[in-house]
Amino acid sequence: FQGLTYPNVIDQCACTGLVTVIADDVRDRHEYLVDNFIPSVYPQWNASISSCTAENQALLWMSSGINNGGEISNLLRLQRFALALLYIQQGGPGWRRSTGWLSEKNVCEWEGVDCDDQFYVQFLNLNLNRLTGELSEAPALLNAIKGYYARENGISGEIPGLFFENKSLLYLDLSSNDLTGEIPIISEENQLRGLNLASNNLIGNIPSEIARAGRLETLNLAINRFSGTLPNELFTLPLTELAVAGNILNGTIPSEIGDLSDLASLSLGPNLFTGEIPTVLSELTSLTSLSIFGIPGLGGRLPA
Repeated sequence: FQGLTYPNVIDQCACTGLVTVIADDVRDRHEYLVDNFIPSVYPQWNASISSCTAENQALLWMSSGINNGGEISNLLRLQRFALALLYIQQGGPGWRRSTGWLSEKNVCEWEGVDCDDQFYVQFLNLNLNRLTGELSEAPALLNAIKGYYARENGISGEIPGLFFENKSLLYLDLSSNDLTGEIPIISEENQLRGLNLASNNLIGNIPSEIARAGRLETLNLAINRFSGTLPNELFTLPLTELAVAGNILNGTIPSEIGDLSDLASLSLGPNLFTGEIPTVLSELTSLTSLSIFGIPGLGGRLPA
């Protein structure tokens, strides 16, 4: 830190594991934010000002001179905090595209961030951007977000349940990462239209609670390690695309699949399904793409 009076918080944490050099005005703003902002996000906050938790690093950055907008609402303040937290937790300094991040600019000018005309973040596009570390729940803290796209990165860990509790999120694409664990509990308050979790290392059953995503139109769970049977609840959704290929699903293909009247694309194999190809597939008049290869236990013929 030679020559720097107040070294960058991220650099201090990377070097010493503690934030020890803090300006007096930053201390004052940090204290103010801990008392007046943080309780709405983390009611049980107990991190010290010198802590190098990602959350405290983001708050210290929020307390710096470039964030002196004390007049902004806590909703807009939350956006800066959540995006700073995302940057810190997902290896921001190594991103391929990060122009504007952690700058004094409005977050709507940060690369990959799209906002509405009231400056609320609606879309985050961080596809192919060298994100690393365990999946951050920070995007799900945003109260107006509609889409989070983070495919083809190096993200690991389990999927935080907060993504399935957010009341504004419509599209979530976390495909082609290294996610593990099961699909978390899905809240009835979710508004998801599109969910892509393909090409990860997810396990467990496809939960029957998927029916709570009652507006879901596209669902891609291909190339994971899902097991068990296809839940009948899956076929109550208004799906236009369904992909479950490349798992170890078993049992028969339910005849209820014929209830997906708007289905245009269906990918079922490879899997371990048994029984006969459902004749009700002929009732899917919108279907233009069908893949059932790699299912050795499946008999019968495709219906005309």
